[in-house]
Amino acid sequence: MTLLFSEHGSRVGCFDTDKEAVKTVLKQAKEDNVVDESLVHGFSSLDKLIDAFPTGKSTFVAQAEKSDGKQPRMLVLSLPHGKPADGILEELLPRLNKGDIIIDAGNEWWKDTERRQVKADEKGIKWVGMGVSGGCRSI
Repeated sequence: MTLLFSEHGSRVGCFDTDKEAVKTVLKQAKEDNVVDESLVHGFSSLDKLIDAFPTGKSTFVAQAEKSDGKQPRMLVLSLPHGKPADGILEELLPRLNKGDIIIDAGNEWWKDTERRQVKADEKGIKWVGMGVSGGCRSI
């Protein structure tokens, strides 16, 4: 998914607890003729990934109802369903701000998605369930 986003011009930061997985993605970006490798960045910690987001103003701000005037961050997750998604939600909530968006691309059960949406919404963060057929293994 990282390479697909970058193929279409998006700057992408990737993080995985398995540092070898990040190295593999960076290597694939370098070797892929379609990918602009300058758009693909790997991070060794979740904090470094979150801190790398731009903090400038955006016209999208008013739509996201952000009170601090900063552009909302958007994170796309590709995780196995169940406990890993719950775990990353717990890790992300204290690091994110009102208006930020988490897109769960795992093939999750809808009731778990709704439960996570309620929890994220308590902090003004949007949790979007966007199931990818085959879940994280298809990407």
